[in-house]
Amino acid sequence: MILNYYFQKAKVLFFFLVNNPTNMVFCNLVIFFRAILLLVSLFFVTLPKEFKKAAI
Repeated sequence: MILNYYFQKAKVLFFFLVNNPTNMVFCNLVIFFRAILLLVSLFFVTLPKEFKKAAI
């Protein structure tokens, strides 16, 4: 349920980025990359420990 919430936030961010004028591109890219990092970290947190060890 928490993951679904974060995925919806990322979708909203992506939609905002695609539809935004170009003068705010840099700021939006920073926000977008933060969202990607958050999703990746959440993905690793939710993985079982065996997969974490294999990934590292």
